[in-house]
Amino acid sequence: MLGVHEAQQRRSQERALRRDLERRANQDALTALANADRFRETMRARAREEPTGGWAALFVDLDDFKAVNDTFGHQVGDGLLRVAARRIESCVREQDLVARLGGDEFGVLLDGVDVADARAITQRISDTLAEPATVDGVRVDPQASIGLAYLPDDRNPDTLLRAADSALYRAKGAGKGRWRQYRPGMPAPTRQHASARERLARALEADTFAVHYQPIVTTADAEPVGFEGLLRLRDDGPPMTAPEIVQVAEATGLIADIGDWVLARALRDLPRLNAGPTDDRYVSVNVAPRQLRLPDYADRVAGELARAGARPDLLVLEVTEGDLVREDERAWAQLEDLRAKGVRVAIDDYGTGFAGLSYLRQSAVDMIKVDGTFLADPGSARARVLVEAVADLADRLGLAMVAEGVHNLPCRHLLVDAGCPYAQGHLFAKPMPVDAAAGWHFDGNG
Repeated sequence: MLGVHEAQQRRSQERALRRDLERRANQDALTALANADRFRETMRARAREEPTGGWAALFVDLDDFKAVNDTFGHQVGDGLLRVAARRIESCVREQDLVARLGGDEFGVLLDGVDVADARAITQRISDTLAEPATVDGVRVDPQASIGLAYLPDDRNPDTLLRAADSALYRAKGAGKGRWRQYRPGMPAPTRQHASARERLARALEADTFAVHYQPIVTTADAEPVGFEGLLRLRDDGPPMTAPEIVQVAEATGLIADIGDWVLARALRDLPRLNAGPTDDRYVSVNVAPRQLRLPDYADRVAGELARAGARPDLLVLEVTEGDLVREDERAWAQLEDLRAKGVRVAIDDYGTGFAGLSYLRQSAVDMIKVDGTFLADPGSARARVLVEAVADLADRLGLAMVAEGVHNLPCRHLLVDAGCPYAQGHLFAKPMPVDAAAGWHFDGNG
């Protein structure tokens, strides 16, 4: 029979064991935050309580976290997660709950708040996470996408989480490093697109992607001067447009791998695109914001150029205007580095963003691709004035100007009269496989 002392010691050990097991079941081992199970249990428990105000949920996703792991190793990646955990905790109130939901995603539960408080906390978290961090002697410039859902009346936890997920998806689509608040009607495709991510991953492994090429021509005589490479998916699944592919790839961390594949394919196709009487036709590829924020993006491009034995001046990188609205010094530094090597840079969809003229200050820019909305009404005096003004500005700055979305002869006539030298659109040709593009010439029928 155990003595009194031994029995007390055993009970004490059992209590300690239960506490440890409970802690392990509710706590994330890496960051010491609550884990996903505790986050959801707490939400369900608070949903049953008498409300003292509105409640809000935040999904916080570290941008480019995979790139940190791939470039600096998992030790730095784990350290960055711990830094992010402490920074998020420093921005919330004592009664709020912060949890690591898995991978590089965190959840925050705010209860008893009004919408102004919820927005202020979200902004504080976004600003704090964007500050540079030093992890194991390595400087990391983190950013985070945040989805905020504030529901003053609905106490259903599932509704709140779906709304936060929708807002996170919208934040990622806006270019990362920012936050969005849920609005009724926002789609919630992030988690629903898990199967789409798997599909894209399989496509990379099975080589079922393809690149089709749309000619970029002189407006006067429709001679091809270059080709834009556009991503296509050739598997047995339902059709996905190039923007849909990029959207899913951006949201799920595949964009860097897919972007590398497109670049390598386009550079390998360059000799075939130049099989005719000229060898100076260029190829342009679209660059997603996440790619520009990779610390080694310029090196990746230079490596692909070297492997393909391609002339740098025959590569144009297209960056969508809206993706660079924020003055992202790291992104521009990458582009400056590549331009110094001979690569050219184009601002795509010019005229649709919020800082059009400010981009033209950047010495990295060689070309602007004017959005097709400028040509929506080619017969109007306003359209003529706008196109003439942009063409004159581009000429004065020494920038090449390409008009996109040229679908009919009135558009082409407007561009010729306004002095826009280059054009692209279905009037001339739709995107086509490389062999068709290599032998393409304009016959007047597109």
